[in-house]
Amino acid sequence: MYILRDGEYKVSTPYKEGYLLITTTVGCDPNCPYCHERLCAHDWNKRCECCLDGTVNKYMVEDRICPNCGRMQRLLPDFLVPHKHYSTESIEEMIANDMKNTLKKYPDTNESTIKRFKAWWNALELYLMAVVLSLSEKLGNMYQKAVGLREMVHDAANSCNWAFPTHLVSTPG
Repeated sequence: MYILRDGEYKVSTPYKEGYLLITTTVGCDPNCPYCHERLCAHDWNKRCECCLDGTVNKYMVEDRICPNCGRMQRLLPDFLVPHKHYSTESIEEMIANDMKNTLKKYPDTNESTIKRFKAWWNALELYLMAVVLSLSEKLGNMYQKAVGLREMVHDAANSCNWAFPTHLVSTPG
């Protein structure tokens, strides 16, 4: 998968069945993170984004394929986290605040969801920090260190390091 930063994508008006199309902006066609060949259009996939206030946004995201190595990359905007339905902003809100405040502010969110995301983040944070440190050592001054979930996810995914077994931490405890 490939994470597009703000400004590298645009969200269009509703498409079929109320889905919003996420497309790359002009001149922002990504290269394969493995062999650096220009990715070619391949397919579209449906993704949902759950927000803490209970709203659900539906998107169509593009899949691209590398003509050289044949690997497929799903182009996700930076407000979506790979393999998660909640937005980056919602996940950051859940992991940064205590449960009572989050539940009070967003009554549509339940306690088990918050516990799951806190467990997921506790398991993932050290891995992402190690990826960021590795990129920093490898690239030196060319690399601007990531801070926060959005930047860390972007850097891990786009450097082919999004290999964390998220299914192992899907339940708290």
